[in-house]
Amino acid sequence: MVVKKLFTAITLFCVECPVYGINRKGTMEGLMNDANIMRLIDEKGQYNFGAYENYIETMNPLDLKQGLWRFAPKFVKDKRLKEWHAYMIGGLDYYILVAAMDLKFFSILKVMVYDKNKNHTFGTSQIIPFKKIKLSKNLIDDSVYVCEGSTKIFSNHLLGDNKLELGFSFEDEMSGIQVSAFFESACGMNPPQVSVLPMKNAGGFYTSKHLMSLQGKLLIGNQEVHLKLNETSMILDDQKVYYPYLTKWDWATASGIVGEDYCGFTVSDVRGLKDNLNENAFWKNGNLHKLPNVRFCRNKSSGYWSIVDEMGLVNVSFKPVAKHVIRRNFGLASADYEGPFGWYSGHLTSLEGETLHVNGMFGMGEKLKMRL
Repeated sequence: MVVKKLFTAITLFCVECPVYGINRKGTMEGLMNDANIMRLIDEKGQYNFGAYENYIETMNPLDLKQGLWRFAPKFVKDKRLKEWHAYMIGGLDYYILVAAMDLKFFSILKVMVYDKNKNHTFGTSQIIPFKKIKLSKNLIDDSVYVCEGSTKIFSNHLLGDNKLELGFSFEDEMSGIQVSAFFESACGMNPPQVSVLPMKNAGGFYTSKHLMSLQGKLLIGNQEVHLKLNETSMILDDQKVYYPYLTKWDWATASGIVGEDYCGFTVSDVRGLKDNLNENAFWKNGNLHKLPNVRFCRNKSSGYWSIVDEMGLVNVSFKPVAKHVIRRNFGLASADYEGPFGWYSGHLTSLEGETLHVNGMFGMGEKLKMRL
């Protein structure tokens, strides 16, 4: 039934084969125009910078007319815009990463399924030079289907109705085993973390992070695994960003069930954001809590990562247990990426004093340097 439902969705939708300190109200008001439509770029061609807990309905980044982009034609802006969807699924026995990235000069499809008990990863990374992939325009009522060879990723975004469907299928690069899955979100979600931030000499940084409960089935060869509703969580990351030519960031995330509550966090250090702004936050008890700026430190001998801030609110340790590295050089374009899975310990304390203890939470980290 998993495969049948997945490929039914694929047939129907088949197409070609990351705020703190911004002076906004943080409500829908900053994104509304006269027609009551939430827009990323307003009617004057300017970003609606701010931090919001509402979805953006109209994703129109190519309408930007600020700074360097005032007179640029849309095809030039499209080449500089980087877009992707990433889904981080945490279960009792498995952790799953699904990502579809349209970087314009090349695209990346990535699916990783990590078995915590066996310390084994099934996965594939498809790097596609000089090819774009079509991603959904928004998260409210749009879908995405992308494929490259045996790798297929489908997602039906209906977050306006508190629904999401996600499916994938791929052939493990090491063993050749076929892996597929289909997931559905439960009714009711935590508030989204939507950030629209200014980038130095580049444009704008839009990201939406969402924590939700999930259920579904995973097929690894002939093995069928049920990921139950009260044991499975997911963080969805949607981004559309005008990054500068040289981009660097560090990022960390995890989700899980603490007590009876779905909890999760995302923290990052994105170089190039103006005024040291960020999109750091955690979810607890159904509420979203903002975090200060953080810095990442890595111990080469132990392999541990430390994530701290200057006020002593954030003190987190990350122990990688499964490495994932991508290094590609296409001349003027290159990517140097580390994305390990691992265990977290420590705590996160929000700006208003709420604390999330992350001991025993499982997730992933990222270190990226990109020229594109």
